[in-house]
Amino acid sequence: MNETSTTDSGATQILGGSAALRVGLVLLVGLALSLALAIFDRQRRPTIEAWEEVTAVGDKAFSVPPSDPAAPAMLVSDAGQFKIAPGEPTKLKDTQMRRAGRDASTGVSIYQLEARQTPTRFFVRTAPGEYVPAAPAPQ
Repeated sequence: MNETSTTDSGATQILGGSAALRVGLVLLVGLALSLALAIFDRQRRPTIEAWEEVTAVGDKAFSVPPSDPAAPAMLVSDAGQFKIAPGEPTKLKDTQMRRAGRDASTGVSIYQLEARQTPTRFFVRTAPGEYVPAAPAPQ
């Protein structure tokens, strides 16, 4: 049997042509839908993929503890006002420290230990793995 047939108008008609046209249209609509969803997802990427390091790992801002106990250094963060206690730094693991706030003017972060303590103790990072205590300032 012949694969093409001739109609009265003289045009050659391909067998399965209408099915191929439908499949092609479905694939084209699917591609357009995928493209639209990709554009929509790319616009939302900054809000979807927001990420922040909450530990002290990788923090480059360090504080220098005050040498004069009469004039303690003050830090203001979203967690409140803190004064840095003078003294020798304490060795603590950076992975155990959680950010409690950040001083906007200096960029120095206030940390607290990951483990829940009673009462909560705050620290300021002076070097990798070294922290000095920070006490909430009286109001």
